[in-house]
Amino acid sequence: MIAEKTILFLYFWPILISAISMLDSGYYTGELEGFLVNISKIELVGIISLQLIGFFFLYNIYKISKTQRFCIEGYKLKINARRFLVFFVVICLANIVFVVRTGVGVVNSEAKSSVSFLFAIINPDYLFPLYYVFGKEYYIKKKQALYKLYFYAGVVIYSILEFAQGWTGFFV
Repeated sequence: MIAEKTILFLYFWPILISAISMLDSGYYTGELEGFLVNISKIELVGIISLQLIGFFFLYNIYKISKTQRFCIEGYKLKINARRFLVFFVVICLANIVFVVRTGVGVVNSEAKSSVSFLFAIINPDYLFPLYYVFGKEYYIKKKQALYKLYFYAGVVIYSILEFAQGWTGFFV
């Protein structure tokens, strides 16, 4: 429960602070060098609202999935935490290889690749909050040091990917 509230806090407040800063100055300052945001304030408010609504929607789905199984036309959907954690690490490793070999996705890079769309679809940035929450709960349930090591290895691999891309905002 503490991990869930920490994730909510760490995602909600930076988005809100960034939004207020962009609305006030017109610049996005979350990068190495700030840049002018060329959209209206109404569009910016709409985008940030959708971001927050989407995050809380996914968070509520996660909370429900912890206590109940989803049924989709007679099929039960249950998330296997161990498989999800392995899947996340494999996606991160594939993205690291792709970023290092092609340069696509690196800050200020104009590199292009014919398979960029695949790596945009399997972007681990969207899965990291779930990885963090599932991983924490999984190794706490198992109470074994090896599972804790696997979890932190995944966090380190994700961090390496973010550094390879030139991003440090994930520390927030």
